[in-house]
Amino acid sequence: MTNAVVNRLGLNDQQQKAVDLEANKILCLAGAGTGKTFCMVSRLTRIVNSGIDPSSILVLTFTNAAAFEMKERYMRQNTGPKYPEFRTFHSFCYSLISKDLEVRKKLGYFKIPKIASNEESRKLSMQAKMQCGIKISDKKLNGGSKVLDMKDEQAIKIYSKCLYRLYHAANLITFDQLCYKVCELFNSDDPTVLQYKDQYKYIFVDEFQDTDPRQYEFISSFKDSKLFVVGDALQSIYSFRGADSSIIMSLAEDKEWSTVKLYQNYRSTRSICEYANVNSKYADPSYRIAINSDKDNILDSGDVEEYMSHEYDFDKIINLDEISAVVKDIQSGTRDGNYAVLARTNSEVELSVNYLRSKGICCSTNHDNSDCINILRSVTDDSYMINWLSTFLDSNRFSEYIRNVAIESEERTPKEVFIHYYGSTYEISKRLIAVSEVRKIFLRRDKSSKLSRMVDILNTLGVKLEEPLDDSECCTVKDCCEYLISMINNQKKSEVYVGTIHSSKGLEFDNVYLLGVGSRKFRLSNEENFNLFYVGITRAKKHLKVFRCYEKED
Repeated sequence: MTNAVVNRLGLNDQQQKAVDLEANKILCLAGAGTGKTFCMVSRLTRIVNSGIDPSSILVLTFTNAAAFEMKERYMRQNTGPKYPEFRTFHSFCYSLISKDLEVRKKLGYFKIPKIASNEESRKLSMQAKMQCGIKISDKKLNGGSKVLDMKDEQAIKIYSKCLYRLYHAANLITFDQLCYKVCELFNSDDPTVLQYKDQYKYIFVDEFQDTDPRQYEFISSFKDSKLFVVGDALQSIYSFRGADSSIIMSLAEDKEWSTVKLYQNYRSTRSICEYANVNSKYADPSYRIAINSDKDNILDSGDVEEYMSHEYDFDKIINLDEISAVVKDIQSGTRDGNYAVLARTNSEVELSVNYLRSKGICCSTNHDNSDCINILRSVTDDSYMINWLSTFLDSNRFSEYIRNVAIESEERTPKEVFIHYYGSTYEISKRLIAVSEVRKIFLRRDKSSKLSRMVDILNTLGVKLEEPLDDSECCTVKDCCEYLISMINNQKKSEVYVGTIHSSKGLEFDNVYLLGVGSRKFRLSNEENFNLFYVGITRAKKHLKVFRCYEKED
């Protein structure tokens, strides 16, 4: 029965192996566009359908938005009363401190600590220096210097102990302290966390290439649990946040780990995949994935173009050759689908947006109609609404939300807590208002038809559809919302997305333009920039145009 359910989902052979493989440690190397999230959700479904308690499964991601998306996709396939726990690393650790008094006491806190702001951390650091009479650079104190003498090491120990006391006295904790201390408890098999090790028999980790050493230690501490991690070393682009791609690289050669590779790309045409493979040969074969595609090329000459231009400095001028070529392509109207213009830096994005708009091209840094879709899904589901809106909180405020829910659980529901503290936040408030407006349209007591109400809803959301509406299958409010969502998803998107390659991670576009490859700010001379180039290439579905630079002659 389980296999029949999975097969109906259309898994290919590699995905089927990743879903069905029985091993204690599994590394799934998933190339760009190979359906890694689909594969993970299918494996979760298979495990739960086999009789495993969903509450024994912990799924870890790196952003609130990713956790929300994974949970939402899982719940679409599964309607049971229980489901796995979907968390970021930080929120999982903080939830333990918030809900478990014994864990809290073990870390030296008797009340739920607040996550310290940057300003609070700076003040406590200065206070610790003054109390200890230490004159030592912040670089050395923060572990950024490899040159330390015995005097430095002794001073750092004194400072660290003093700072630790100050944080506890102020009932504050940092994310680094949080993860480090909780990780220590799990690594040492402290009695306070053994119940969680017993509870979580299955650990899933998404975007494993973004794991840092501390997070990997935490995962590894679940020695009796089955581990399934998914990632692609070629898409490791967050080393500036502490991510260490050497971890996934080492596991690819570790005989204790069973490795499955997903290389069938469902996003891009054959030419684009071949171009991506040519530009990923810098990677070691043990973890490199050569993706392939069954999609025929759109153009007879192939779907990839390279445009050579002089090197330039985006801080001073826009390369008019490059951006003018983009404008000409877009205005010609010869290419089907949507467009994305991707660059290395935010300054390039800002200048590109201004230039495109000056030429009458409608462009945006918001990539799709996801807001409208989430508003419609929120109309009939308060829980969905709060989970979605919480993705607009940064890590500090999301942790604050977890803390407030724990403190006020006897007086308020999570929804009431969320709206009380964050309902007036601009990004959240405007979306709450939109949900309310759509609900009002459905609740109107006039004699307007379902069709006219759906038209009013689209006008309220600012959506213009290219096809006429048909309300024949819309029996309930939920049916109407799902129908509008399907119509929005199917329409062509007229706006041009402009963003950094970092911001495009996980997205896809019919036509992609990569600016300034090889320029001073995008030298293909290190792993991170090679990976960024690869990520940019693999965002394209039908057509890719790469603007490569050569040295400008004086």
